[in-house]
Amino acid sequence: MSVHSARSALDDRIARLRQLAHADARLEGVLLYGSWTVGEADAHSDIEAYLYIQDDHLADFDGPGFLAQLAPLKLSYTSCW
Repeated sequence: MSVHSARSALDDRIARLRQLAHADARLEGVLLYGSWTVGEADAHSDIEAYLYIQDDHLADFDGPGFLAQLAPLKLSYTSCW
């Protein structure tokens, strides 16, 4: 896979994340960070994002399930502040 096609695939996943986030009323926002946000993504890059869930939906939001709609999920963390 070329670097260009890897970036295109990552761009497609970011676009899908935006679609999913806009469609899910439980989400208050998404914060992307990492190599994609500064234009340095390559074939080895992942998607790094914080999902902000409304407090009254924390118990019924399946974060790994939501993210698995983008790509095979390798790692996710849940944090409640």
